[in-house]
Amino acid sequence: MRSQYPLLLCFLLLATSMSPALAGNSLEFDSAERAAQPRALIDFEVTSIEVGNSSREAMQWEQPDGEIAEYIIRDETIQINVTFTQAGTSSQPATADGLLQIWHPVGFMIAQFQVNMTLSGLQSVREEFIWTPSAAHSAVDENGFLYGGITLLGIIDGGLADDNEQNNELSRDIPVAVWQDPMENGFCGDVDGDKSTTVQTSHMQTRQYGSVQVMRRTIQSRLIPTHMGIGG
Repeated sequence: MRSQYPLLLCFLLLATSMSPALAGNSLEFDSAERAAQPRALIDFEVTSIEVGNSSREAMQWEQPDGEIAEYIIRDETIQINVTFTQAGTSSQPATADGLLQIWHPVGFMIAQFQVNMTLSGLQSVREEFIWTPSAAHSAVDENGFLYGGITLLGIIDGGLADDNEQNNELSRDIPVAVWQDPMENGFCGDVDGDKSTTVQTSHMQTRQYGSVQVMRRTIQSRLIPTHMGIGG
């Protein structure tokens, strides 16, 4: 009987040393099994929101860190492009309602557009909406970063058939600036022949538009390229 004790002890030690490896293999198997599970049959999503087209692109502001921020001009019509996708795997067509909502920062909706679509799995559609902003909202902070703006909110509603509602909304902010020409009590033009607009002024309006801050910042620190006559 005593001769069996060493064998039993060795067996217990061997089983103990192998248990972590067995547990690890089990976890790997579970992860692989989850990865192999099929995707949702119907999964509508808002994929992207872009502003502008070949006829009129969004204006560009270079941030101090080198990033480019897009902005648009009040009272100038602009195209907004929203891409909707059926990211599921079903080959059967499914219908959904797509929305573009435009929100003011204080919390009220300025405009809403709606479209209907029928998409099969992995199909996308790019919808084009035309909008003219009637109010300006933007600002530049003390470091020269452009921020603020109107919120563009894309929404898709596939009803009860949609198996995943976590990607049904997508939003982005777009600053809206005022365009004023000629400037009051100043002059604006290529006065030195260097193909950029030199701004000089001794007075600025004090209306509380965010875009007024953009003009003040520009006058104090830089030459305005000929396509950036923003201010209020």
